[in-house]
Amino acid sequence: SWRKLLAAAARFTTNQAALAGDAKASAALTELLAVREDPAPYGKINRIEPLIASIEASNDHLVQGARSAAIAGIDSKIIEVTQSLTKASASAEISNVALHPLQQLKIRIGESASIPEIKYLEQGGGQLLDEAMDQIIGWMQKQAARTGAATTSTMTTTGAGSKAATHAPKPSQTVSPSELAERPYLETEVEVDAYLERLKETFVAILASGKRIRIQ
Repeated sequence: SWRKLLAAAARFTTNQAALAGDAKASAALTELLAVREDPAPYGKINRIEPLIASIEASNDHLVQGARSAAIAGIDSKIIEVTQSLTKASASAEISNVALHPLQQLKIRIGESASIPEIKYLEQGGGQLLDEAMDQIIGWMQKQAARTGAATTSTMTTTGAGSKAATHAPKPSQTVSPSELAERPYLETEVEVDAYLERLKETFVAILASGKRIRIQ
């Protein structure tokens, strides 16, 4: 039972912030940790199993919710990459190169029982999406070069190279809206208007440069 306590305490402590929203589970975790730190816990050993059971259901529910949300986010990125690959008539080799990191990330999220880790992994999906699109663009440029086309717009040959260049995804630029805020809180309508105007100006400038925007 003591080994089970140590393993459960380590597992649940990782998700302690999320468990704080469940009063019963939070109280049980506090008691479980107190038993772990007690220099003479022998009279409390019989409390270990009930305490773990009290926390387990809530923890499992929270972890599953975090996993589902994160996997949905990664799936949307996989779909985006797959659509770009299809439009480009990309080879199996470049498809594997572009999709593999996101697919591996999805597996890691599905295996994780740590809510902070799941959220951290999910955040990395945006960078992997950008890298996948860069892989596709690079492949398209090679295809265009092989057909002897100087630019996508002047490409006149037919076949995979021509189609790839025609459907080249735009390069992207990542924007974190919070970085455009001049202060942590917006307290007046004037401040809201000013923030939205900065946001719009930034977005319009990026679009005018020929890039698309990825919100982080």
